[in-house]
Amino acid sequence: MRAVSHRSGIEKDLYQDLLWEEDCPVRPEDTSKREAPPKANIQSNNAPSAELIEEAGKKLLRVARKVCAGYPPSKRGPYRVSFYGYNSLKSTIREQRAGVSIRISHLLLDAPEEVLGGVLHTLLSRFHGSPIPRDLCRAYDEFCRNPEVEERMRRLRRMAGKKIIVGTRGKSRDLNEVFDRVNRTYFQGRIRKPMLTWSPGDSRRTMGYYDEEFNIVVISSRLDSKRVPVFVLDYIMYHELLHIACPADKSGKRRQIHTNEFKRRERDFPEYERAVRWIRKYWS
Repeated sequence: MRAVSHRSGIEKDLYQDLLWEEDCPVRPEDTSKREAPPKANIQSNNAPSAELIEEAGKKLLRVARKVCAGYPPSKRGPYRVSFYGYNSLKSTIREQRAGVSIRISHLLLDAPEEVLGGVLHTLLSRFHGSPIPRDLCRAYDEFCRNPEVEERMRRLRRMAGKKIIVGTRGKSRDLNEVFDRVNRTYFQGRIRKPMLTWSPGDSRRTMGYYDEEFNIVVISSRLDSKRVPVFVLDYIMYHELLHIACPADKSGKRRQIHTNEFKRRERDFPEYERAVRWIRKYWS
């Protein structure tokens, strides 16, 4: 379901001044004026060297020039590329006033050029609504499935990721009570209780998510209100606990979070249709 996200929410802007050329259609993103996001707990002895950052920046710009040349220019301005301190392999593309911002996960700093090219092709294809060139993205797909890379991601997230735990007791609702009710009613009490917490901010984008690495369920504090029907909160908790009951399928080319079994069981929730209607009407 679009309103439910499953990613780590801790971000840190690490790499700002990669390279700048006035007549280049691809530029590094200028982050000097943006408010800094919450800092992650990154140990200094694990930080990349200045030499690696500089070389990675040059490599990213070199690849971006080649890839962006094959896509229509933005009416807003140049494509601006940068590495960004996500705690996963997540990368993003967003249209802004002065151009198009492309942020590549800093965990790809030392990735080969063909991997960076695959990320850029994926982002730009989705941005322009064109088919993703699978042959050009194969290197990135293989890179993500590499067991060594997966282990590295887990290790880095444990070092860099530090969850902000608000607690289970909110102003109107207690997540312990919600978990106990949902677990007893729909899972016969078989789900071992993960860490539960309300989100530290009033998230409008994410209703909730389950983080497997930290075994934690985070529910948006916007749902901590008596105006939110109990069946909606129960449904969100049910959705997140399904990620424990129906683990992601890692056997294919891509890690599938919402498997067919997951989707089938999600619709078994008695108030599924009613909850979805409420979310579509009131969640914005």
